[in-house]
Amino acid sequence: MKLISRLTCFVAFMAVCAFAHAQQYPERAIRLIVPYTPGGGTDVMARIIGAELSKLIGQSVIVENRPGAGGIIGTDIVAKSHPDGYMLALISSGHVINPALHTHMPFDSVNGVSPVIQVASGPNVIVVNAAVKAKSLAELISLAQREPGQLSFGSAGVGNPTHLAGELFQRVTHTKLLHVPYKGSGQAEVALAGGEITMMIDSIPAALPLINAGKTRALAVTGRRRFPLLPDVPTASEAGLAGYDMTTWWGVIAPPNTPQAIVSVLNTNIARVLHEERIRQQFLKFGAEPTTGTAEQFRDFIAAETGRYAKLIKALGIEPLS
Repeated sequence: MKLISRLTCFVAFMAVCAFAHAQQYPERAIRLIVPYTPGGGTDVMARIIGAELSKLIGQSVIVENRPGAGGIIGTDIVAKSHPDGYMLALISSGHVINPALHTHMPFDSVNGVSPVIQVASGPNVIVVNAAVKAKSLAELISLAQREPGQLSFGSAGVGNPTHLAGELFQRVTHTKLLHVPYKGSGQAEVALAGGEITMMIDSIPAALPLINAGKTRALAVTGRRRFPLLPDVPTASEAGLAGYDMTTWWGVIAPPNTPQAIVSVLNTNIARVLHEERIRQQFLKFGAEPTTGTAEQFRDFIAAETGRYAKLIKALGIEPLS
């Protein structure tokens, strides 16, 4: 009985300590890891959130790019960090795709992280280099069918949503394209603008600057409705590719076993950032719609998405990398 009493007191003591720590949190700068290269949609989003969050919590939020392996390298840094709330990551849909594309993952996408909050979602856009002769999605598909293996599509890395989007595109259009992976959307978009690759299916935040600059051409958006900033660009369904619906989402995670009180502090303050109309309009301008919810809802969402993409990748016949 004495042992049980001592254990109970110890657990209670640790809970009080964790609560007291959370009450003081944060006491120093927070690092927000972007597991992709600078210039992509995830990077832009992280810098907006980081700047606004730092104003609310009174501490600097330092955005750090750690690209590689489709987002695995940067996310693994966070997954193996001390769970004190000072190391976070802004992940994208690739987080739930990677487990089905890699036979050996350094962390569990569901249980190996602490989901904090989903922050945004948005459609992708099918873009080509401005010099490509195809002026419509139908013309691009026809060109790819006439020249199997001659056209290329870029991605932000193996396992990234941009990679899966390209694989699915080939499946539904009965075409064969050469996949060229890069270390992030920013790098891939520059390559597209420079003519190194033919096309890419990317998030609107990453693709929009070069579309507006006339360096690339948007042929279709992959959502169910047209995007306000690209009103003349049809949906994939309108362009003749019925059923092709690919969206990208983003969210913040912390190391596993991060105290719930700290997760709550982060969730509340990031939600406050996203509820600002000024921030909402800023997000919409580059192609993402803010979305919030509880940490538990985000965990359930990650688990559901992991299962959904595992089934899709198996159906596409994509073999995992060893």
